[in-house]
Amino acid sequence: MEGIERAQPKPSSVNLLDLSAKVEIEAARVIVTMDKRAHNPYLVASGLADKPAKMPWFGNKQLLIRFA
Repeated sequence: MEGIERAQPKPSSVNLLDLSAKVEIEAARVIVTMDKRAHNPYLVASGLADKPAKMPWFGNKQLLIRFA
């Protein structure tokens, strides 16, 4: 196989972060609802949705992440 010595593995983060979501912006919070995908169990297990995160750069709104 020609060129195999230059082959590079695709980073797993490429597919993990390539997803769509619904974003709702309210007065005090931003709600991001991720579309249903096969890797959502990994995102849920990461703890991203366990508690809201403050966004000081966005008027101290809270970021809520949900999974469909």
